[in-house]
Amino acid sequence: LPPGEMPRPVAPCYEVLFALSGPLGLEFQRQSAPYVVSRVHASGVASGLGISPGDQLVAVAEEDVTQAPWPDLVQRLGQRPVVVRFRRAETRDGEGSGLISSVSSVGSALLTKAMIAVPGKAGEAADSTAAATQRLQAEVERLATLLRARDEEVAELGNRVEQRDSALKALEAGSGEAADTARIVQEREASMQQVRLLEARLEAIEQKATQLRSDRDAALEGRTEEARLRTESQLQVAALTERCQSLMTQFQTLSSNCESLALDANQKAGLEGQVQELVRMNAQWQQAHQSLQSESEILRERTVELH
Repeated sequence: LPPGEMPRPVAPCYEVLFALSGPLGLEFQRQSAPYVVSRVHASGVASGLGISPGDQLVAVAEEDVTQAPWPDLVQRLGQRPVVVRFRRAETRDGEGSGLISSVSSVGSALLTKAMIAVPGKAGEAADSTAAATQRLQAEVERLATLLRARDEEVAELGNRVEQRDSALKALEAGSGEAADTARIVQEREASMQQVRLLEARLEAIEQKATQLRSDRDAALEGRTEEARLRTESQLQVAALTERCQSLMTQFQTLSSNCESLALDANQKAGLEGQVQELVRMNAQWQQAHQSLQSESEILRERTVELH
């Protein structure tokens, strides 16, 4: 390894046999790929098989499920017995020794669980066919083969852990340059972490600024709309005022016309009285005229008689 570079943790895989029926007792971080275990309930079938929070489910019955949809995964896990494969969560510095023990405990617990579960299953199904029993026995043998392969992987992991320990000891006992290199690497990692934090903050600030700009644009649009409505209201008020003044002028004109008509009516009534008086006087004059004509005729007749 180059000076100052730490060996990357190894994430091994292990397999578990779910032979008993009933709930598994596994909770995942989310119901979509990747399926990472968040909790293992003590009352479930998966309890005591070495499954830990942070482990990722990668295969069910030799079929990859890293991209499988949730309903498909539930259907596959509902089949019993079934062998599933998990990927152990990556270990941190100082946890290498615990890795071997955890994987070994997984193999031991898995084998014990399988040996207990499979006969129990056969005992519960005493009336089942011989083919089903042979299939369970074949699964147990297959599991034993897988456990032997896991033992080899454990040995390989042990070698890697020893190599990492040797590299760490070399770094600790190395020269000042190696220590400076490690310090520089740590400072670089700390700086990168700060940069990531600053980038996250900058992104949050940009999102907030975008939201504020949207709010500002919405407020400006609202003010523009209010100004337009205010202008329309003022125009409507001016038009109504002008209309009211026009109506008042018309009302005054009508009032004047009504007064004029009232005066004309009074004059008309006086003229009608005068006309009636003139008619009455004309009738009297006509009577007087007829009387005078009668008297003139009488006088002419007397004059004729006198001559």
